[in-house]
Amino acid sequence: MILNVNQQMGMWSTIKLSLFERATVLKSFILSRLVYCFSLMPLPKKTIENLQKDINKFFWNNKHQSISFYTCVGKKGNGGFALLHLNSMIASYRIKCGLKIISTTPKIWKFYAYQHVGIQLRTYAPWIWTNLTP
Repeated sequence: MILNVNQQMGMWSTIKLSLFERATVLKSFILSRLVYCFSLMPLPKKTIENLQKDINKFFWNNKHQSISFYTCVGKKGNGGFALLHLNSMIASYRIKCGLKIISTTPKIWKFYAYQHVGIQLRTYAPWIWTNLTP
């Protein structure tokens, strides 16, 4: 998958784009495919760092970076380009998934999630057991 992303960035890098257009291409076409996979699969930190470096190279078109990376990931209103910071994105999706699991809202998928992680279902989700009894 990462090889596919690098190929896409290579394809898009042949087109002359402004920085805002490059930011849009990154968010819309390149990183959107990785969001779901990265939020679920544990990846080595080095792989994420290398991918972030490749993204920065694409964004700056292999030129010297003239603006701080943290400014680039900042909001457009604050002078940034609203780029995605991969480590922050992955952490936020994992936190969101964890909060959904521990919420009290009854969901059928939680039955399988609890079973997978080995949590006692009777104490954490009594609504499941009441629905299963005749």
